[in-house]
Amino acid sequence: MHFLQLLDDSARSSASLPTQAELWQQAFPSLPLAEVDGELRRWLVSGHHTVLHFRVQARDWPVRERMLSDAEVHAVQGYLIADEKQEQSRVAAALALDPTNVLARLIELHHRNVKISAATGRAMAAAHGDDWRAWWLASQAIADENRDPAEAAAAAAKACALIAENPALMAPPNLCPANPTAPPAIAR
Repeated sequence: MHFLQLLDDSARSSASLPTQAELWQQAFPSLPLAEVDGELRRWLVSGHHTVLHFRVQARDWPVRERMLSDAEVHAVQGYLIADEKQEQSRVAAALALDPTNVLARLIELHHRNVKISAATGRAMAAAHGDDWRAWWLASQAIADENRDPAEAAAAAAKACALIAENPALMAPPNLCPANPTAPPAIAR
């Protein structure tokens, strides 16, 4: 995963790009790229693995389709564009159309560390009540402004509840506790 993240980061970077061999060395310093074929051959001849079997009950999960708003289209385009200026332009267009656009706010937070106010977080959660990311951002904003800790915890708990309802989602590390009765951690 670290290697894939390095590849992704280098693709988005406007600086001089490292080679894949250099990225490999960063991700796997104890396994030089020149030795990978030999290690693979050794494993094929004498390696061991564990086969895990899971009994999964097939279920039909509801699928929902809807049209994307213009703001959502701009945000998705901003997410997919590697050019930083074009990304910022698309994100700005998305937020001009919808200041509560969750993806645009996540892009700003992740790429430029632009945080939102507690008021904006509350507005996002109200506008996108079924989106766990809106509740998570609201909990972060409320906690960052040192507002009501109970309100921040409630927003994080709502995010965790929405994640738990959808089997396709995995909670970000430290967001949802393994013990559902414990208060959720607020990642800062």
